[in-house]
This record gives sequence, C-alpha cells and structure tokens, in this order.
Amino acid sequence: MTDAELIAFHPEAPSNATNWVKIGRIGVDSAQAGFFDKPVFRNDGLMPAGFELKTFDGKHAIDDELWCFYCCELTKKGAAVVPGAVVGHSGYGDGGYPLYGITNSAGLYVALRLIFVDDDGFG
Repeated sequence: MTDAELIAFHPEAPSNATNWVKIGRIGVDSAQAGFFDKPVFRNDGLMPAGFELKTFDGKHAIDDELWCFYCCELTKKGAAVVPGAVVGHSGYGDGGYPLYGITNSAGLYVALRLIFVDDDGFG
C-alpha cells in the first residue's frame, strides 16, 4: 500500500498487475518525475499554444527549459497526463524514489510504478 505513486501501464500489461519487481531508484530533480515516450520528452510542440513562463526575476525562461517548466506547472496539483507521458509531483521534493516494473514474456517492461510516499511516509 502506498500514499503517493505514479503508475504507467502499456496496453499489454496484465489487468491484475501484482507481480511488481524492484528495478532500482529514480533520481528526482525539480520535485517531479514522469514516464515519457521518447518522442514526446522535451517536445515543446506538445505545450499549449501561447504557453509562456517567466522566471522569478520576471525574465522569460530559457527555451531549452520550457518543457521542464511546463511539467512543473502541470504537477502543481499532483499529477498530469500529456500525450505519451504521465508526470507527477514527488511529494517530498528532490531525491531518489523506488521504481518497480512488470515485464511481458519477451522481457520488455509493460508497467512501471514509482513510489513517492509509502505508508511509512517514505519513498
């Protein structure tokens, strides 16, 4: 049982997924993490038209940081789904969080589970 987690399922994943295997840990920066299809990661074309973010000093964010800032905006209330991705707020901020997975018969991951906060209050 967990209190905060991010889970992504491929259509091939079993509907009764219970055989999670620990893969390792995911490093979190900017208090968020997500699962992204490679073509959508840092793809500014997926941001809404006119999306603009200014930094704390009132300057525009650097172009190569827009995708990260966009994800930060989406996760202010927890988690969000964008085409080809799911991204969530880690709850406690930066650090490392346990990652679990389920593989299909070919050994490819069809489900991923990132636990930010477990019942004990830790990831």
